[in-house]
Amino acid sequence: MSRNPHFHNLICNEYYRKLKPTLDKNTRQHLKDEILLYGCREPIIAWRYVILDGYKRFEICRELGISCKTKSINFEIEEEAIAWMCRRELKRPHLSEGYQKYYIGKLYHAQKKIFATLYPNQNQSTPKDKKRPPIDFSGDSRNYTATVLGREFGIGAGSVYKYSIFADEVDIIMRKAPDIARIILADHIHVSHNAVSALAVMPKADINKVRCCFSDEAMFRLQLTDIESVLNSKRISTKPVPKVSEPEIKQVPKYDPDAEISSLTLTMPSWVSSIYRTCNTAPFHIISDKAKENLHAQLHELQVAIDTIKRNMEDTYHE
Repeated sequence: MSRNPHFHNLICNEYYRKLKPTLDKNTRQHLKDEILLYGCREPIIAWRYVILDGYKRFEICRELGISCKTKSINFEIEEEAIAWMCRRELKRPHLSEGYQKYYIGKLYHAQKKIFATLYPNQNQSTPKDKKRPPIDFSGDSRNYTATVLGREFGIGAGSVYKYSIFADEVDIIMRKAPDIARIILADHIHVSHNAVSALAVMPKADINKVRCCFSDEAMFRLQLTDIESVLNSKRISTKPVPKVSEPEIKQVPKYDPDAEISSLTLTMPSWVSSIYRTCNTAPFHIISDKAKENLHAQLHELQVAIDTIKRNMEDTYHE
């Protein structure tokens, strides 16, 4: 057990800090008043001087010019520290559904690396004393890490894997639009998984175009079609549009050369998600040859279509 680090030697890691939920102004002020009155009663927990838990208390204590107790914990690899943080956050009361899914997804990636480190080279020739603990797989899933975590949290292995994709996509959005990622995680607006996938592949300029979807308090749930409507300059309305008694002169919509490509780009994340989900859950060892042939034929058609559109784009680069 290493010695507890001195308060002033603690290090703030931006990646770890962003894993934590943000505090609203009132909650932060309440915490500050409590520290002023009673001091910082809970120790700040660190690994190799890097703060794992207590970022808000550390910031407030530093702001007030007071010190706080610290506690050091030991891990062999970074993924163990991340797994510890995720499990700790998942125990907090009143955690939003978005953050629950995010932490389970982040935990999946960390735990997968931990298992790979503890039990490398898992195959038929692996000695018994080097094999990972056996488990009974439920359903069609053969994903060891997802099955272990699914049982820990009482959910299906497929859900665990789906949350890992969700966590990756939120991290991508966080790099381009942190405020929107926080809204998704805090469930201020319920954003569908397809919409999250679409936001993850959007360039920052397009994300800025759909910011209105996240500032509209009347919108409780955001779907992929809402995002497509904004990008295609169509008005989103949560109220029924009254019928106009007088005949209207139809306006010809402004031509958008990017419309077809944008629409295709937004639908692709759902294909990728479906393919990964199938890789994770399908019992390939018992699938019939006919089913494999049909899938192989469709994958070939998809690859041909991908190659064709890539050639079309490459041709335009050289015009």
